[in-house]
Amino acid sequence: MNGACQQFAADLRFFWESFVLMLVVLNPIATAALYVSIAARHGQAQRESMVRTASLVAFGIIAAFALWGKEILSALGISLASFGVAGGFLLLLVGFRILLSEDDGAGVPGADGAVPLRADLALTPLAIPILAGPASISAAILQAGNASRPAQWIGLLVAIGLATGLTGYVLLLAARGSRWLGDTAMKLFFRLAGLVLIAIAVQFILAGLEQTELVARLLA
Repeated sequence: MNGACQQFAADLRFFWESFVLMLVVLNPIATAALYVSIAARHGQAQRESMVRTASLVAFGIIAAFALWGKEILSALGISLASFGVAGGFLLLLVGFRILLSEDDGAGVPGADGAVPLRADLALTPLAIPILAGPASISAAILQAGNASRPAQWIGLLVAIGLATGLTGYVLLLAARGSRWLGDTAMKLFFRLAGLVLIAIAVQFILAGLEQTELVARLLA
């Protein structure tokens, strides 16, 4: 009985550690700032649809890498460092497009006053690589390596689901609060979000290049 209690406590601790790790890596507050710049001008139904799609896609990708991450990367012949560099360049392109765009990214309002939502925005850049990016995928793979029992694997998947769901909820709260911002403030916020996105992209690229150089030295 005592052994079963200790095992349950260990599984619970593993779940909690997994949840905190994924939540920190997903960084809902920083992600919310980028999300508002993309979706604040869209209708409520559009914003909710965008968050649901991005959260589900991100959960699916992160969970898949938690279960089969090493096998997936090995089959594709790529490393986490290379994935980080590729994701960084993708974010870099999106960031420059935001920063140098001639308007505030709001688009053209529809008949109901809401801005038509591009379907691919939920997938790129929100789901990939902002939510399901090198950091979250790496964290999932590393944490999966610490799982030794089926209960811990289940706990890891539940933790990933809760973390992505909570992040999505924070994004919706941020979008609702952005209604109090005026047009000028939204334009400024949009430009600042583009600058932050570029900075994150450079971090991804530099981290990936540093890991690649480290691996090259170890193999030399």
